[in-house]
Amino acid sequence: MADFVRKSITKTAVRNLTAPIANEAAFAAIPAPVISTSPPEAPTWPPSSGLDP
Repeated sequence: MADFVRKSITKTAVRNLTAPIANEAAFAAIPAPVISTSPPEAPTWPPSSGLDP
């Protein structure tokens, strides 16, 4: 069987935003409309069971 040589290769991907997010409030506002307009039959988030996802 061939001997294997261990190599350390790390691949990364970076997305450059056209306009950076100004602050934490602006970041939190991104999913807010999606969550607030979910249909009533959609599961709640965070789960009401108290368990971490």
